[in-house]
Amino acid sequence: QLLASLGLTPGEPAALVETAAASAPLDEPTPTSQEAEPDQEDAEEDEEAAPEPVDWEAFAASEHAAALPEDLRTMATQLGPMLEQLTMQAAQLPLTAVTGQEIAGLLLQVLPQAAPPQVVQAVLSPQGINGLQAVCRYLADTGLAENGDDMVEGIKMVRQAMREQVRATGMLGGPDYSDPDEAEADADA
Repeated sequence: QLLASLGLTPGEPAALVETAAASAPLDEPTPTSQEAEPDQEDAEEDEEAAPEPVDWEAFAASEHAAALPEDLRTMATQLGPMLEQLTMQAAQLPLTAVTGQEIAGLLLQVLPQAAPPQVVQAVLSPQGINGLQAVCRYLADTGLAENGDDMVEGIKMVRQAMREQVRATGMLGGPDYSDPDEAEADADA
């Protein structure tokens, strides 16, 4: 549902890369047959180096998803693919290769321009941010993301920005942007 409202479809991120490549300018000279062989080798290497899309079914079956309330678990399984496609379209990077600052920038700056307000509101709600944090924690703990722990910190930056926005509006009894990691640390103490 979230993907459709963003104009995105579930599927292979490679399709997004192919679409972007197809729309690239054609100003480059056509390679000669001697030059074509290395380009073909480079293309084969790029295909081998291209990361696999995240297995969102594995996330849905993980302890990270199981620890979430049922409604949030459903939301998190939609947010993961949405974030993966947004990352591919906006940053031309796989989700597993972005940094925390890039995640924060995508969510706070790109998403509001790319999605309808109700989608932005859902993604940046306390529940949405908790779901995104579970997704990033999963990517970090499984080693799927190069900068997994940094991605979690990026979600925490988004959470802090949303807290500051609520404070700036002077809203009493506004949304609770408490960090579940902090709640667990307080419970353990």
